[in-house]
Amino acid sequence: GSMEMIVKEVVRLEQITEKYMNMVRYRSDDPENCTVTNLPVDLVELISFHSGEFLKRGIEIKIVKCEDMVIPISASSFKEIMLNLFKNGWEELQNGGSINVFAELKGSTARIVVEDSGKGIPEDEREIVFKNFYTKKPGGTGIGLSHSRKLAVETGGQLFAADSSLGGIAMVLELPVKNL
Repeated sequence: GSMEMIVKEVVRLEQITEKYMNMVRYRSDDPENCTVTNLPVDLVELISFHSGEFLKRGIEIKIVKCEDMVIPISASSFKEIMLNLFKNGWEELQNGGSINVFAELKGSTARIVVEDSGKGIPEDEREIVFKNFYTKKPGGTGIGLSHSRKLAVETGGQLFAADSSLGGIAMVLELPVKNL
């Protein structure tokens, strides 16, 4: 029994270390990071790939609006940010609910919003959730949102929490766009 607990704990710590190392390794000048992301194609592919996670939890995920645009962030970084936002949503909505995604152009900025019907985040905690290692989730690392914000900022964008029309929280990713 003790050996099994030790093995589980080692695996958990390896996962935390790997997430941290990935956060430290990111370099905006890496050739892999000089590509762009195309919406809605990359967004639809990501949601389709993870549809099982939403389905298993009884979560309805819907792309409400997604304009055609090209954003200067690698597909890898974009997917990592969006997966962190989706993961937070499906962990919040373990017993079902809704997640809506909006992606629209606001001038020269792509605004991508992922909102859920969960319990939300109190306004006085909306900034602290982006701090390294801050978490209230059992077994959580507190790395996902801080790393996602770092990736957004490194591409000239921002990531922040706002009110959701679904009653939970809206995570807003704003990134500069490229002309098509």
